[in-house]
Amino acid sequence: MKIRWILLVALVHLGISSLVVDCILPRLFLTRAAASPDALQQLQAWQFWHSLFTFPVGFLRTGGLPFFSMAINSLFWGWMTMGIITFSRECLTPKVRSACSHETAATRVVRPFLLQALVLALFCLSLSPVAAGSAVLLFALLLIALTLIRTVVRRLAGKLGFTSLRQTVLINGGIAAMLAVVALMTVAPWPSFYESKIEQNGAMSLGQRLERLKEIQKGPIPFQLLMAGSFRWRTDFNVNRYFAVLDHLTPESGYALDYVYACSELYGAPIVYARRKWAVPYLTYSAYRNTRSEAQLEEKSEFLQHVLTDGTPDGFIQFVALHIMADQFYIFWHAGYNDQRIVYDRSQLEALLAKPGIPDHPDSEGRVKASTLDLQPIVEFQEMGARVTLFTWTDWGGLYRKTFTIRREFPHRIQKITEERIIPYNCGVIF
Repeated sequence: MKIRWILLVALVHLGISSLVVDCILPRLFLTRAAASPDALQQLQAWQFWHSLFTFPVGFLRTGGLPFFSMAINSLFWGWMTMGIITFSRECLTPKVRSACSHETAATRVVRPFLLQALVLALFCLSLSPVAAGSAVLLFALLLIALTLIRTVVRRLAGKLGFTSLRQTVLINGGIAAMLAVVALMTVAPWPSFYESKIEQNGAMSLGQRLERLKEIQKGPIPFQLLMAGSFRWRTDFNVNRYFAVLDHLTPESGYALDYVYACSELYGAPIVYARRKWAVPYLTYSAYRNTRSEAQLEEKSEFLQHVLTDGTPDGFIQFVALHIMADQFYIFWHAGYNDQRIVYDRSQLEALLAKPGIPDHPDSEGRVKASTLDLQPIVEFQEMGARVTLFTWTDWGGLYRKTFTIRREFPHRIQKITEERIIPYNCGVIF
């Protein structure tokens, strides 16, 4: 088996994979995102399954070596493809036909496949139980399929009187067909894995949308984010899912939201930023920090300059909600102080006041104040801006009335924030 032919097949596979996975599919999904709230989630789900089928591409790609990892994967496929071609050609040559055997076919084709499975097993310790189980099951099923192909052909050969050559051709044909299907999975989506019922968010109230945001932010912190030099995997939380809930907001054309993770022994939190869709994401917080000035690093919501509202009152309320909640996921230890939430109705406020803590006011006084407040957000449009007034709560401060002055024209910027503490409260927890 000549190395140059393996490299040729690998280059073809690499080119097709790169084109489809990194260019065509994201463009199609992001084009659909305006009409389908689940489009970005579908893209993320498909990329996860693609990572399993094209291992080690998926997990190495997110580790900082996208081209290198795709090249490794393509070499695996080149090795398997040339194994099939070389063995079939040998079996069709009279001089060497007698040396051919089914075991040789299995060895030539399955050996690189087993090597991929071994690499996968090494990574299973780093994956979630679901991902690890799915990946192991996938490779186990494919190896079982190889065995079944050989068994079925041998039994049919005995009944139908096939020659050894015909058996060999059938076995290799079955193996080649199966591997061709798996190879196609590496460059094309499998709809049954990512198509899901589109969530209809149009009739949701503000409170329901805020609760939905908190739901999608829940989840354990991936272990690799808490290590020194933390980096992200593509199966980690996707901040662009926010736009499926905040339906009056859209990212600027050609941009997407992303994040890096800032972590130390006592602190861990994401830093959200906006980037060009086709730009290479920052892999670590250090890489991100090295491209930012001190002023930019202190500006929490610079990414909002690449988020558009539809100009309605709901649009500016959702804009403020994104400002407050965008980085409230994967929170570790001292970052838990960032618990600010929007208070939108009286029952929610009463539940917060009923929590045990160290209130700085008599309980009855707080409830009297709560009963007189109109907690509905208010939006006032001015000539150059929009002013949004709403209430927020933090367990380390209590209830605040905040007013955000936002530039009305794009790019939107929060120009001024004023706040007034209405009901003091402290939960008493010290990190």
